[in-house]
Amino acid sequence: MTLPEAAMAFPLRHPAVAGVVAGMRSAEEVRRNLAAFARQVPEGLWSDLAAAGLLDERASQPAPPEPSPLSRHRRSSLTSFRRRVR
Repeated sequence: MTLPEAAMAFPLRHPAVAGVVAGMRSAEEVRRNLAAFARQVPEGLWSDLAAAGLLDERASQPAPPEPSPLSRHRRSSLTSFRRRVR
């Protein structure tokens, strides 16, 4: 897990967040960001960061168990975007 991957995944843990905007300058950056968004973050990462004092305990709470309709929309939008980028 890289820092950019964790940074892009972190805000998506909050139920009020519908998406993350990442700046990209090239097709290669688009591919890298798509791969980073697709990577699953180990759930223990957030509690490890909190235990090390690098993340507020309130922010290390697990994401809601059921994905919201927006989560499903994000995945389908990401899949659709991947097809167009390739």
